[in-house]
Amino acid sequence: MRWITQAAGESCGEETAFTVDADPSIAPALTEFATEELPNLQGPARCVRPQIRAVESHKVANKVSTKAGRPDVWVPDSTLWLRRANAETAAVPSDGTSIASSPIVLASTEKAASEAGWPERNPTWSELLSGSGIAGTAEPSGDMAAVLALMGIDKLAWNDTERTKAMQLLTKNTFGAKDDPYRHLPDGGADPIVASFPSSEQAVFHHNESNEA
Repeated sequence: MRWITQAAGESCGEETAFTVDADPSIAPALTEFATEELPNLQGPARCVRPQIRAVESHKVANKVSTKAGRPDVWVPDSTLWLRRANAETAAVPSDGTSIASSPIVLASTEKAASEAGWPERNPTWSELLSGSGIAGTAEPSGDMAAVLALMGIDKLAWNDTERTKAMQLLTKNTFGAKDDPYRHLPDGGADPIVASFPSSEQAVFHHNESNEA
């Protein structure tokens, strides 16, 4: 958050308002900071007034090539989105300063995790993907967790056959990037029904806290 707290410069003067399009997985934390912490800061930072909007990263990436749709600040869920947007316009940098990080995990139902050895130990992706539960993923074209999961599988120390099988198991059942992935779990009411899917760890924590899981 250092960039935002220093955005107003050396003197206070008039309030500095700007728009911040943040991925929905990040926007709540930024909103909490802006409403609860920012007003209590000393110096020019107290005059900063960010308008934080929760916008999916792929939507911002598709509109930043035009000035009309470009926010003042963009906080995607991965710097890979910056590289994609930079390929379309030099107005977007190809890299940026990370303000937070969260590992990509395979979010699974309790049944699928238990069959793979949890909670006695943390099951591996290979065990979860090869278990009785069906794995799935959001469309990689619009979901960075899916992209990073596939990239991670490609770099795992498996042989070619195991890597290929893991990718096939994960991508056999795909759903829309705009979908709520938890609706695709059993009893969620949406097809395809899956028992596990790639997600950021922070998104899983947020879901569990929101649903008192």
